Amino acid sequence: MAEAPKILMLHGKTQSGEFFRAKTRALEKQIIDTCGCFPTRPQFYYPTAPHRLYLGDIPDVNPALVQLDEESGEMYSWWKGDDHTGDYKGAEETWSFLSEYLDKNGPFTGVVAFSQGASLGVMLASILEPSRRQPEGFTSTHPPFKFVVAYCGFRVQSDEYNSLYEPKIQTPVFSFLGTYDTVVEEKHTRQLVQACEGSKLMQHPGGHYVVVKKPYLTAVSNFINETITGRPSSAGSQTDDIEITIDSPASGTSTPDSSRGRIQYRFRRRYAHSVTRERISSKTHSPRSISAYNTPRSAAGYVPLGPNMPAFSQADADRSNSLRFAVLP
Repeated sequence: MAEAPKILMLHGKTQSGEFFRAKTRALEKQIIDTCGCFPTRPQFYYPTAPHRLYLGDIPDVNPALVQLDEESGEMYSWWKGDDHTGDYKGAEETWSFLSEYLDKNGPFTGVVAFSQGASLGVMLASILEPSRRQPEGFTSTHPPFKFVVAYCGFRVQSDEYNSLYEPKIQTPVFSFLGTYDTVVEEKHTRQLVQACEGSKLMQHPGGHYVVVKKPYLTAVSNFINETITGRPSSAGSQTDDIEITIDSPASGTSTPDSSRGRIQYRFRRRYAHSVTRERISSKTHSPRSISAYNTPRSAAGYVPLGPNMPAFSQADADRSNSLRFAVLP
């Protein structure tokens, strides 16, 4: 039996492995359910960074709390200092920690990471590429990663690590950028993207967090599938068109009621997964919307209509047996 693929999950500054896992359960489920590129169910590993943070290490914290000099709960960092000035205290310990972690728990197929962890994950991917210089403390012979998914990452601003970005990183990297991210400047995320050959960037109208809305989750699973298999993903985009045929009643009979009516659908592009619970709206009858459910995972067939399906009149059915619909985001 094939060994279960492993994905390395790297948390951000002020977080922990356990905290990051709680924030990425939807992403885990998406990868498990839709990444057919894996021969068996993938396993997710959530290490916690080696550097414990204190209240005084956190910018803009209440001074009254700093005076208590107490540990700041479950908050850790991969390095301490200013992420954007080149002051990376503790990085050597982190490289040593990760080197041992990879050797003990790997091999890992890829990385999903957030913020400081995303920057670290891309640097780690670079280190594992052939002919790259390994930083002091890193001795692992782990094979190269096949992908990196980086949420709110940035290129570190330090001459010491320029060799990890030049020449460009060859490992496929998919970066996410929040339009209203007030923690990581957009220019630093874009610098990271520019340092990766053939990288992808997806922007969302949010802030500094792992975005888990359906279109973005689907984009991640598509990226992983395409990267692992080397083929375009068969999962359809929510903005593509699909063609749906209404199974109209015979002339002179009543319209099928909503509990027994059927829709025959045909995919126009490369849909292989269902449109389960997606809202679809008629292009020719824009006021109407329906909800299909229990859709089979095939590219043709019949699906039952939802209980709230509005009835189509006989005139609608007589007009055309084929109505075009668009999946709405």
